[in-house]
Amino acid sequence: HPALARDPLLGRARRALRKEALASPPREPYPISPREAHAVFWLLAHRDLHSAKAFGLWWVSGARPSDVLQLLDSEVLLESCPHGPAIRMRFLRGKGVTIRGPYTVASLWPFPPDLISWRGGPRPPPNPIFPPAARDRIHSVMMQALKASNPRLEARSVRRGALQAMAAAGAPDDVLLGFSGHKDPPMLHRYLGWGWERASARSMAWEAALALLPPSLPAATSRL
Repeated sequence: HPALARDPLLGRARRALRKEALASPPREPYPISPREAHAVFWLLAHRDLHSAKAFGLWWVSGARPSDVLQLLDSEVLLESCPHGPAIRMRFLRGKGVTIRGPYTVASLWPFPPDLISWRGGPRPPPNPIFPPAARDRIHSVMMQALKASNPRLEARSVRRGALQAMAAAGAPDDVLLGFSGHKDPPMLHRYLGWGWERASARSMAWEAALALLPPSLPAATSRL
C-alpha cells in the first residue's frame, strides 16, 4: 500500500533488517565427513581415475579445487612417512594462491601411490597433471559425485571437512594454519566450528584415510 510504504517506522525496520543481514556471518559450508569423502573417492575411482586423482589431492591438501586442478607434475612429490605414502604439494596457481600467495603442504593422510606416477629421482618436465581442456569436466564430475553422496555437499564442503578431519586427528594449530591459510587461530577455529565430537571424528578420519589404500585401483571407465 502506498501509505504503508511511506511509513517512517517501516522504513527504519527495513534499514535495520538490511544492516543485520549485512552484519551476519557468511553461511558456513556443510563439511564433508571422512566417510563421505571415502565414498566419493571410490565412486569416482570406478568412473574416472583422473577425477579420483583430483578429488584425492583435494581431500588430502584441503586446498581449493582450482589450486589442485592447476598443479604440475613437478609440484607433487610422493614421500614415505610413518603412516604410509604421503605427498608434498607446491601450489603456485589458483584461487587460493591469489588470496594467500604460493604455499606448500605435506599430506597428513596416506595417499594411494597408484595415483602418482612420480616417486622421486629426476624431476619430470613441468607438465600439467590435469590438461587444461579437461579441467572443467573433471570439476563437474567431482561435483556430481559430491551431490550423489549427499545433496548438502558443495565444493566448499571438501575444504572444511578436510580441515576438520585433520584437527580431529590431532594436527596442531600451526600445521592447520599452513593448510587453511587463515591469519590466526581464532579465525581458524571459527571456520572449523568447535563443538563437534573430536574423538569420534578422529577415528572416522583415520579409518577413511587408510581405506584409500587398496591393493589395486579399478580400471578407468572413461578417458580424458
